[in-house]
Parts: sequence; structure tokens; C-alpha cells
Amino acid sequence: MLLFEFSRLGLPRKGYPAALQPVFGILREVRLLGSWERAPWRLDVNSKIPGVFLLVLFYSCAVWGQLPTVAWPSDGTHTPCILQPGPFERHLFIPPDPPKFLNLRAFSISAIYLPQGSTLDGNTCNEWPAAAMTAFDYAISIWRGQLTLNRNITINACWTPVGGLGYASSSFTRLPNYPASGNTTWYPIALAEHLLGQEVASPEFSVFMNSGFLNWYFGTDGNPTNLKVDFVTTALHELGHGFGFLGFASYSGGLGSYGPNEEIDIFSRRIKTNTGVALTSLTSPSVEVGNLLRGIGGSLLDNNNVKLYTPDPFSSSSYSHYDGAVHPTELMKPVLNYGQAIHSLGGTSGFMSLIGWGLGPLPVELTRFEAAANGKVAELLWESQHELNFKGFGVERSMDGIAWETLGFVPGKGNAQGPQTYAFADYFPFPENAYYRLKLEDWDGSVQYSAIRAVQVPFEPEALYLFPIPAAQEVWVRLPPSANPVAFNIVNPFGQILLTGSALPPLQRIDIRSLPSGWYLIDLEGLPTKSFIKAGRE
Repeated sequence: MLLFEFSRLGLPRKGYPAALQPVFGILREVRLLGSWERAPWRLDVNSKIPGVFLLVLFYSCAVWGQLPTVAWPSDGTHTPCILQPGPFERHLFIPPDPPKFLNLRAFSISAIYLPQGSTLDGNTCNEWPAAAMTAFDYAISIWRGQLTLNRNITINACWTPVGGLGYASSSFTRLPNYPASGNTTWYPIALAEHLLGQEVASPEFSVFMNSGFLNWYFGTDGNPTNLKVDFVTTALHELGHGFGFLGFASYSGGLGSYGPNEEIDIFSRRIKTNTGVALTSLTSPSVEVGNLLRGIGGSLLDNNNVKLYTPDPFSSSSYSHYDGAVHPTELMKPVLNYGQAIHSLGGTSGFMSLIGWGLGPLPVELTRFEAAANGKVAELLWESQHELNFKGFGVERSMDGIAWETLGFVPGKGNAQGPQTYAFADYFPFPENAYYRLKLEDWDGSVQYSAIRAVQVPFEPEALYLFPIPAAQEVWVRLPPSANPVAFNIVNPFGQILLTGSALPPLQRIDIRSLPSGWYLIDLEGLPTKSFIKAGRE
């Protein structure tokens, strides 16, 4: 179960819905909220770390569905989600997906096992048992084997008596310089670093595992008995929340919210209704969103069509889990039965790709990617390591960081263990702002994308400029300032006029999809003639 407390996301400091008052009382009792809940409610800016951070506290309970209905005492002395010998359904073991070339990975995920007496988020950590650390490291190795990393990730790990099996906490940041996001989307720190290709904060998130629970199974073989709960599965689950399987949704007074104004998380942006409507296209807060969060009148799916957990009445763990009744073998379901071991990411893997992680490691490690303007040419430089029968790199560009086109392809070096350097030049870049990324392609068809690099290309505002060259679907004409449209003709090498129209200053898009591949002239009334190449029919 996940509990949220956001002043910016529709929950006031006082006057929580009556159903949640006992829960927050419990959290205060076990010091999960501590002084943070009592402090003035505001977003803090850390001047030492780039970006603005939103602190998210979430509490994950893997066995909530195993318990009978609980009447919460008003004094807050009840500890939530006490593990009890619930009904044993069946043994279940789903082994991890095999990692590829894990021993060659240049970047890593590692845990800082906080020593006894350390305090974190109001919790006092105990000494980690050796078996628990071994199991936690194993869970990390599974995630590391599936994530394509371009930064090292460090996780605070606290062994402490918390309610339930454990929980994770992370900070979020907006990425004002990331073109696919603008300044409208919040990303967990680990994912933000992956997208930016630079460190933002370290450790990237924290995981708290319940030292007071006595029925852990610490083995890594996926064989818990019917009276044990698999530690590796629980750790995998909480790590998943830290890496970004977490949304900001809330529900109060009949209204559901995925975040007001621009406070929308990347998780929510990859959710849709069962009718195919994007969740974030709906009004928030609204009765419609509230009903969807409770599974009334429709359901919520991720963009890979995996059904999310939307219980009625609303649970604060709601859509940040998959629906375990529909997908009983998914890692991110809200209930983990005794005797179950789920060591595969399953549908979580596909969702992580949706929010920006590269998954399914390729036999190559991209260790450097730079792009810069050299005069009016955009020059790209990148470096790889450990290529094992790797196909190569597609070079893509964009005007806005959202719609991409392919510029070219650079073959890989085949089998090369040491650093390999590559270069590519775009001689006809988009004027002013241009964005570039690499598409890493393997022979089996799997692909991954690099971080995006922005290039500012010098542009003479009075000059006539035609781009891109070559072009596949469209060309753009940058015109000198003028009050009147400019008529144009597009002519083939035989002098035949194939397209006509008018261009409105200062920038006009011309659709060329109807043209065959070849070389063309564009004749603009009263201006010099320009030429371009149509690269192919789309």
C-alpha cells in the first residue's frame, strides 16, 4: 500500500479525509512522518543540487490483501499490515530474466547498508543480517541486469522495524532542459539522471525493510515455504517504486487527482483508461478521475495495456500497482502471498521503458555522447565500450525533442572490448535549436535510446533558409521578415512543377510526402532559388 502526503497535490495540511486519519496517526506513531509532517508545507529548493525537488514518502505493504478487514483504533497504536499466517494458495516461482553481458557493464547499482544507530526519514536503522544483505544484493543484480544505465545509482538501505514489509522513498525533480518533458513533468531522481546523463543527487533513493518481521525467507532460489515471505521479491518490488513505478494520484471528497497544474509525474503520463484516453487529458481534480481511481465506470491501464490496481474504496496504494486479481504473477501487484517468489520484472519491464528507462541490455555500453555546433554544422561525438557483435547506432534528430527523424546509421565495430569512438556531422541542422539522440540497435531487433543532446546552431534572421536536407516527410522554410505570404513552386530536374503553395513568414512547413525520392528546386517569389533532396517516400 502506498500513502502520499502532498500539500501541492490536493491534500491539505489538516482535515484529511476521515478514512485516512487513523493511517496518518499510525505513521506519526512509528515516526514515518516525524518532523516533516509538522513542518511548514512548502517545496524546498536545495541550492547544492540542480532542479527543484518534491519529496515523496510512500509506504508499501505487500500483504495487505492477506489480512481481514481491520478496524483502525483512533489512538493510532495499531501497526498497519502486521504479517499474519494468511491462507496459502500455492507455491509460485518466476525466475529472473537472464541478464546479458552483466559482467561487462560500466555502470552499477549499489546499496549503502546503513549501520546500526543511523537515522533516516525518522527511522532508526538496525544492523543488517548477512543473509538479508545477500538477498538485497541479489535483488539489485536482477534490476541491474535489465536496466541500461549511463549513471551509477546508489541506494540507502535501512533495516528497521516499520509497518508492513517495507517501503521506499524518493525525491522527484522536473527537467526544464529536457525537451521531451519541458518543465511540466516530475521524474524520480534515478530516472532523471538516466535521461540527463549526469548526476543530480546521491543516493538516488532509499529503501526500508522491516527488521521486525520474523518470517522472512532470505534464500535467492525462489523457494519460500508456505509460512515464509520471500525477501528478494519484496526488495525487487520496493526497488521498482524507487526506480519510478509510482504516481502522485490522490482521492478526497469524491474527487480524484493525478496532480494539479504542472505537478504531474511521468508515471501518470503513461496511464490510460480502458477506452484508450490518456489519464492526464482528463480534468484533475474531478469526479471522473476519482471514479477511475476506484474502478467505477472504467479501469486504468498502463500504455502496454496491463491493468492497474484501482480498489473501491480508494486505497493509497491504488494505481501505483498492477491489479493482482488480473495479473497474479506480476512483481508490482499489491499483495505478496506466503510461498510466492517473483524474481522477474514481467510487465514492469515494459512500463519502465515507457517512462524512459532503457531495458533489455544490449551488448554495448554507451559511455559518452556529446553534441555541439561548429559554425553551422552540428557535430556529434560518442564513445562505447564492450561491443559484442553489436549492429550499430542510428542517429536521430528533432526540432522539439518529441517528434524524431532518422539522419543516418553508423555501424558498430563488431567485437571490440576497449573504448570505441564515433563521430557524425549534420551539415544541414535545424536552425537555432536542434536535438539529437542515438538509437542503439542490435541484430535481434532490440533497441535502446541515449540521452538527448541539444545544439544551438547560429542563424541569420534575415537569411533565407531551407531545412532539413535531406528531408523525408517535410521541409521548413525560414523566410526574411515580411508582411505578405510568398508564393512557391517545387520543381523537379525536368522543370515540371509538382507542388505549389504559399509560405507565410517567418517559418513555413511544406509537406513533401507525395514527392518521389530525388532532387528538387524550390522557387520562392522574389527570393533566391533553393534546392533539397527528398530522401524517401514515407
